[in-house]
Amino acid sequence: MARYHNEFKFNHPIHEQLFADIHQYMLSEGYEYRNFEGENVYKKGKGIAAGPTFIKIMADDGRIVVEAWVKFAVLPGVYAGESGLDSMAFGTIPKSVLADRVRNIERMITNNGGVATGATAPAPGAAPQPQQPPVQPQQPPQYAPPPVQPQPPVQPQPAPVEPQPAPVEPQQKREHIFCTRCGNKMPISASFCTSCGNKLK
Repeated sequence: MARYHNEFKFNHPIHEQLFADIHQYMLSEGYEYRNFEGENVYKKGKGIAAGPTFIKIMADDGRIVVEAWVKFAVLPGVYAGESGLDSMAFGTIPKSVLADRVRNIERMITNNGGVATGATAPAPGAAPQPQQPPVQPQQPPQYAPPPVQPQPPVQPQPAPVEPQPAPVEPQQKREHIFCTRCGNKMPISASFCTSCGNKLK
């Protein structure tokens, strides 16, 4: 059976937050976003107990296309074909769970202004090819350092003044000497006291 296929048209630019919301929802439901057989899809299941389920979101200017299908698991990891959501003969439980997830995604799209054109089987070449991956990576917030406050200019400090020793007054040249015995004052050139005869030198 053909894949489930539904197209939504917008009369305004599609906001990138819608793709981020769909991506977070799919991750919370246990899906992984990966390239499978050349298609970027959300995939869940390994095909051990039942076939894995797939949801593909494609977007171009003014429209989003949703596709969903279940793979036939011949052996774990080995698939022979795929089935949409309209036939319940194969994989009833996986299809019912997949249908709930598709309805939730489509509700998110219509809440953002998308108008469904009706679920149909895909016509050959009708699905738009994505111009870019549907999930835009979120840029981390850029940290802006606080503004630098201007600092007042630093005033140069005067160098500490080292204490200077008091100047030594030059000693006056002696012109007289005194006798050590009698205290008589005499010229410095005297060798003997002129009063008591004491030898001075």
